[in-house]
Amino acid sequence: MKKIAFIFSQFPCYDETFILREMNALKEEGLDFMIFSLKTPKDAIIHSEARELAQDTLYIPFLSLKVFLAQLSTLLIHPLKYIGAFFHIVKIYIKSSDFLLKSLALFPESVYAAKLFKKMEISHIHAQWATHPATSAIIISRLTGIPFSFTGHAHDIYVSTAGLKEKIRDARFVVTCTEDNKKYLEKLINSHQVTTSQGHKVEQSHKVTSHKSQVKIIVNYHGVDLKRFSALHPTSEVTHPTSIVHRPFHILSVGSLLECKGFDTLIEACGLLKERGIDFECTIAGGGRLLSSLQSMAQSRQLKDNVKFTGYITQDKLIPLYQEADVFVLAMVPDIHWGIPNVLLEAASCAVPIVCTMLPSIPELIEDGKTGFITPPKDPKAIADILEKLYRDEAIRKQAGEAAQAVIEDKFDTVKNAQRLKELFSTNSPKQPTRLKIQPRRLFMRSLLSTIFYLFTFFRKREGILVLNYHRVNDTLAVNELVVSTKTFEEQMRYLKEHNYRVIGLQQMLNGLSVAPLKREPVHPRTVLITFDDGFQDNYLNAFPILKKFGFPAVLFLTTGMIDTDKKFKKYTHMPSPDMLTWSQVREMHNYGIEFGAHTVTHKLLTHISVDEATKEIRESGKLVCEFASSKTCAFCYPAGDYNKKIKEIVSESGYTCAFTVKPGINQSTDDLFALKRTAINGNDSLFDFRKKLAGAYDALHTFIQARKSPHSFRVHRPSSIVNRQSSPLNVLYIIWSLGLGGAEQVVINLARGLDKSKFKPMVCCLNDKGVFADELEKEGIKVIALNKGGKYDITVIGKLISVMRANKISIVNTHLWGANLWGRIAAKIAHIPVVIATEHNTDIWKSNFYFVLDKALSYCCDKIIAVSGSVKEFYQSKGINPGKIEVIYNGIKAHGSPRHHVTTSHTRENFGIKNDETVLAIIGRLVPQKGHKYLFEALGLLNGYCKTKLLVIGDGPLKEELRSIASSLQLKDKIIFTGLRRDVLDLLKIVDIVVMPSLREGLPIIALEAMASKLPVIATKVGGNPEVITDNQTGILVPAENTIALLRAIEKLTKDKALREQLGENGYTRLKKHFSIEKMVSATEELYLKIYRHKTRLSLVIE
Repeated sequence: MKKIAFIFSQFPCYDETFILREMNALKEEGLDFMIFSLKTPKDAIIHSEARELAQDTLYIPFLSLKVFLAQLSTLLIHPLKYIGAFFHIVKIYIKSSDFLLKSLALFPESVYAAKLFKKMEISHIHAQWATHPATSAIIISRLTGIPFSFTGHAHDIYVSTAGLKEKIRDARFVVTCTEDNKKYLEKLINSHQVTTSQGHKVEQSHKVTSHKSQVKIIVNYHGVDLKRFSALHPTSEVTHPTSIVHRPFHILSVGSLLECKGFDTLIEACGLLKERGIDFECTIAGGGRLLSSLQSMAQSRQLKDNVKFTGYITQDKLIPLYQEADVFVLAMVPDIHWGIPNVLLEAASCAVPIVCTMLPSIPELIEDGKTGFITPPKDPKAIADILEKLYRDEAIRKQAGEAAQAVIEDKFDTVKNAQRLKELFSTNSPKQPTRLKIQPRRLFMRSLLSTIFYLFTFFRKREGILVLNYHRVNDTLAVNELVVSTKTFEEQMRYLKEHNYRVIGLQQMLNGLSVAPLKREPVHPRTVLITFDDGFQDNYLNAFPILKKFGFPAVLFLTTGMIDTDKKFKKYTHMPSPDMLTWSQVREMHNYGIEFGAHTVTHKLLTHISVDEATKEIRESGKLVCEFASSKTCAFCYPAGDYNKKIKEIVSESGYTCAFTVKPGINQSTDDLFALKRTAINGNDSLFDFRKKLAGAYDALHTFIQARKSPHSFRVHRPSSIVNRQSSPLNVLYIIWSLGLGGAEQVVINLARGLDKSKFKPMVCCLNDKGVFADELEKEGIKVIALNKGGKYDITVIGKLISVMRANKISIVNTHLWGANLWGRIAAKIAHIPVVIATEHNTDIWKSNFYFVLDKALSYCCDKIIAVSGSVKEFYQSKGINPGKIEVIYNGIKAHGSPRHHVTTSHTRENFGIKNDETVLAIIGRLVPQKGHKYLFEALGLLNGYCKTKLLVIGDGPLKEELRSIASSLQLKDKIIFTGLRRDVLDLLKIVDIVVMPSLREGLPIIALEAMASKLPVIATKVGGNPEVITDNQTGILVPAENTIALLRAIEKLTKDKALREQLGENGYTRLKKHFSIEKMVSATEELYLKIYRHKTRLSLVIE
């Protein structure tokens, strides 16, 4: 299934934890999706489970140059769709001026999003909320043809009926979270609104004949992550980590502090409990504008010591409160429509009994007296009575809590509900990407100029023969420059028929072109020859029936070595076999009148192989075509239009009558018969584009663009042997801040050491000082230079870098990390270095938009960007970097599998004061916030006294003293050993049992690889590239970021199970050797260096 796009008004949003759970569950189910947010998040607190999703979220700009250009290009290329979408929105909201203005304000960014969706091949759009996101989804769907759906959660479907009917009608399906909501929506679409004599609008039901309207609304309840909640239940061994002291009776309520939440009623009920002498504590978790007034209310009723307010807190801190609670109370006021409040689901999942006021959807969760207790609204006495009853009878509390938990497991499991959603998307997404595509911004000027040229074609008479060039006509592949859909192909053939184009065969074309001068036998001004390249199976299955329908001849150029075999072109290996024509199909088509030509045997680029091999390719393919297709007039087609003077001579001498290129234009009698022009038809062409191509409006533009895009098109090259000959190693310059302790630094060291010295001569330039590990390279004869850069704005470093590059005759520059990527790319561009590559090691969430603008600008100063993990690539792609420019090469290290020598390890343990029965943990890296040291310290603080452990903190950095202070405050001074910066990390790992990585962000962690190489299990957070390295519960354990409790559980699990540690370590070692070896990293990097270098060298050797 193709990628799904989710549209939000704002993502993430503090109050929408139910959506976070749903999105994470869909991700776990393997759904491929992107999140698009109409607004940037404004909440000060972001839940940990939202951080990873937020990193991959695309925020659509409201007003920007990109949005403006998207309007112009869409209006120019698809004017009818643009105008149609605009007036469709006007039609929907014409009776509601307020909603109309808001919806029109969404229009520009929705047009921009439509452009992105087509570029990313989105197959389905789903809007979260029936308001602005659903409006945006309608606009995008109208522009692109991509189907959409939406979820109506609660108040969003009740706030106004304006446009809601139309949204339901246009949507492929609608999801809502309660049966009550479904009944309301069905009543809405099965009714019409009339105005009474008094001017009031009422809904009148009428019989609906459309079956579709009755079945497209689907109930899918909000869910709870049962694994997460059940995994965090307190055990008998670990004291519950919370700052709130357990009281005999603990009442909990959660929500935004707003009037409709009824917290004033709860406080009054608490006052009644105190009057009755009940010892209790009530925690109100949440923030909002009523915080100060509610605090004053509690104080005025002498409840200051009983009622506690936590303010805004994250979900991670909220879960322990649910676990401690004896009862959960929600005293909401039913003044607006609500679904089932998600806090009730969370409480019930922890088997906490619920007391709640009656809301429309509450009976779907709570059966009064069995799975909870329902009270009238605004009735503090009723709430107090039930609370007193539960306080005095623990058995009732337990029975109600367990009954509610059973309901959650049956109807509100996030995993089950996510599976249901995934199935809905799968069955309602099109089998193929939609045809129409809003073109990239760089094509805007092409389209504008071609339209202007098209207007000029009305004033001139065009003579000659136009040759159309197709490849595939296929409905299962995404349309692109080689693939046209069946519908598009038929539209184009119908246009030729209805507008009196004369479609001719090859022999007719040659007869016309051989007449000299042409004026003696004029060619029809609308004469067209249709050609297909390669010989794909779909030419017979899809194109041939359409050609027969309109009575058109055509010419197919066959790659003969692939015909009647199971061979496939590399990009189509996933297609069912056979993907190429059979000779019997060729003969059937030939009997109808389809002609055939040769396209070589193996589709090799002819100027890139020897003359003898090229001659063999040309002649043998011609023989096969003549033999199997009984073709007397055999034409030739150059693969990818790649030819030169010598190749043309071989084709001519081999008996061919003519040869075709991919150079666009009209063919006239004066043209070279062995360099005939063809106009390529793109699967994304609209009918207007097709008309422009027929008129020749694209000819000059295509010649220029194709010449730039394809270095072998229409040019004569020297033999590739000249290009490939390399008399001396290429000088490679690595630029980095310093060679200190860090993953990126180790990558540079490993690359410099591992490169094939017969092909490359590496050297390293440090912007700052050399760093402690520089001498390791210098001992091996690898030059290391330090520029000792001044302050932040010391631009003299650019001049220094240029001098280094020129003095050392650098051919390849590879920069690492932000500073080096900035200064290094600028210097390399100025110095005209042939190959420039930047390596991104992290998902740098610290960067502001200014930095990402710089990153995008600098991407044009380099040939490729290496991302050390898929997550890093996705991160930078989401920030506007062209995905085609990013190459993923995983970090790698040597799989040494260091054995543990008893004498050595015993001595090292003694030096650190570690006893033989203590489990040793290690956290390795710079002491900086992103490494998450404090969360590990907090976990050890909770573990203290239950497991015998010691923690090695290996590394140095600005947080050193702060972390020492935290360790002291947690009474962990005897448990935590600060080793400082060490050069013998591999030796220290011999005494380590578990490596812990509580990072807040990562690229692809070298430390994790080092641990796996030492056969050690790893506990790491689910951020960045960690999940790409560590397989949860197979090579280590993955936990949420900033989650002390989850980290604690993982540590506790591994410290108690030595066999599990050893098994995870062995599995990690095996995985490392297979996927993350230093040899694989170096080999992939070398291949990329040479590929780009040879390509650019060929460009410099072009002689025509």
